[in-house]
Order: sequence, then C-alpha cells, then structure tokens
Amino acid sequence: MGDKNSWGRELYGTIKQLHKCANEVACWSEDGRMIVIKNSAEFTRSYGRYMPGTNDPKWESIVKQLNNYGFKRAHPNQYDQYIVFEHESGWFLRDDESHLDQIQKKEKNVSTEKKVANLEEENQELQQKVRELEQRVQKLEQNKKDEAKESAADCMSMEMLSSGEVRTLVNNTPSRSSEVSQEIIYRTSTSPNHGTMDMQSVLDRLTSLEEENKKMRKEIEMLYEMNTDTVAVLNGDFSSMSLQNT
Repeated sequence: MGDKNSWGRELYGTIKQLHKCANEVACWSEDGRMIVIKNSAEFTRSYGRYMPGTNDPKWESIVKQLNNYGFKRAHPNQYDQYIVFEHESGWFLRDDESHLDQIQKKEKNVSTEKKVANLEEENQELQQKVRELEQRVQKLEQNKKDEAKESAADCMSMEMLSSGEVRTLVNNTPSRSSEVSQEIIYRTSTSPNHGTMDMQSVLDRLTSLEEENKKMRKEIEMLYEMNTDTVAVLNGDFSSMSLQNT
C-alpha cells in the first residue's frame, strides 16, 4: 500500500480541486496527461493553501519542486499561451490514482561532479607516470647501448694486458665502470689464460639490463590500459574498457 499522504497525491488533489472550482487558474489538459496553469500568481497562492507543508511559496520554488518530482515543461500548440507541465514517466493522469505513490523526489547526485573531477585528476596523474616511465626506459636503453660499447672496448683492451697491468688500469679507471672493472680483475686473476678477458660478466650485465627494460615496458602497458579505462569512464564509453582478471 502506498502512502496516502504522498506528495503525488497531494498535488493530484490540488489540481483536481482547481479544475473543478477554479479552472481559470489551472486545469487538466484535454487528454488528462498534463497540468495547464493559466494564472501563475493565483496558482502560487492556491498551491500554498492546498499543499501541506508549504507556507507562502514563491513561483520559482514551485517550479523547482515540480522538476524535483519528475515534472517537465511541455509545449503543446493548443496551450501555447499557458504554462504546461507533464510527468516524465506518465504517472500523473486525470482519473487515475494508481501510480501517484510512485512519484518520488529525485535523489540529488551531488557527488557526480566530484567523481568526474577525481577521474580527470587520476587520468592526468597516469599520463604523467607514463611519460616518466617512457623517459626511464629510454634512459635505460641508452645506458645499455653505452655500457655495451664501453664493455666491448674494455674487453678488446684487456686481451693484451697481463693481470698486473689490469690492476694498474683499474686503479686509474673512473668510478662509472667500477662494476665491470672489478669483474675484469677477478676474471683475469683466476682465468687459466690469466691475461684473457672473460666475456661472461659483460653478458650477465647486459642480460640484467634487458630484464629491467622488459619490466619497465610491462608497467607502461599496464598504465596505458588504466589510462584508457579512465578516459572511457569520463566519456561514458564502458564498452571500450579493458577487462582485467583479479
């Protein structure tokens, strides 16, 4: 059972009374689907008399309340000189009270704008992270190339040096290549050839750099997907969102 004192029923009773006793103020449309307000000033006074809980209402507040309960302006040709309202769901009908209790006040979604703003901010942060990761990957790739060239040059030089000469060279080597230099000392000191550079340390270092590079690229791909989903939400296009298993 619906609330017999619902706002929809109170408005229905008001329009019914005006249509019967003061149809020069407001009445039903011919098809019984719309409210026709012929005199907004008199309707405002009648609204204050007939609608419970209203005290000296203003016309603007009445229009706002009608909108909050799902009524919208209509513009039928035969009533173009009047103000006409109809319910968006078609529940407000003359001689039909079956749907009046379903006319409810719309809930305000005050957080929608805030959610959009948060998504836009998150989108910008993701784009910045993508740019930073791309720069890091580029730097890693360049470092890998530079280190490969320098390591190869070191190897060629070390093939002609004895272990004692290697130690002397390492002591004068800048700290940038300290890891490779220490590996060279160890290899030349323990190698049976004792003067031949072992390439394994260089290969290991290159492999490590390649693995780090792969991880960085995976992280960039994930951020791209997150960024795409965020843009899809902002555009209301949920069909384009990527599906990720948790």
